[in-house]
Amino acid sequence: MRHYFLVLVLCSSASSAESQSSTSPAATFPASAPATEDKMRKVADSTLGACLRKQPAYPVAALRQGLSGRTTVAFSISPEGAIENHAIARSSGHVMLDQAALAHLQKCVTSFDVAKEPQLPTGRYALPLVWRLVE
Repeated sequence: MRHYFLVLVLCSSASSAESQSSTSPAATFPASAPATEDKMRKVADSTLGACLRKQPAYPVAALRQGLSGRTTVAFSISPEGAIENHAIARSSGHVMLDQAALAHLQKCVTSFDVAKEPQLPTGRYALPLVWRLVE
């Protein structure tokens, strides 16, 4: 029987003009300074972060085919606290895994209630999901 696990790590990007000028919502941005660590911690400690840390279901067809890889999904938090521009930042090379990762992100975004939560720091964030099968 095969088992799988996912490694979830929240990464942040600078909320500078550089990230604001990007034309692609899936673009990746360099991490910056200690302020970034504080921002990541606040997002990770939120209910959004708690949802993102939960393992999404490994697609059954991907399990059968023995597919594995690393999908990075990204999203932005606007000055109003809205979670926007969720997209695949880097593909695993397998559409099934990428779709499952994006669906997981969208589920977490949908369940996050901006009105009931403390304001999250603005910026662009990335979440790598490592899809790995273990015997």
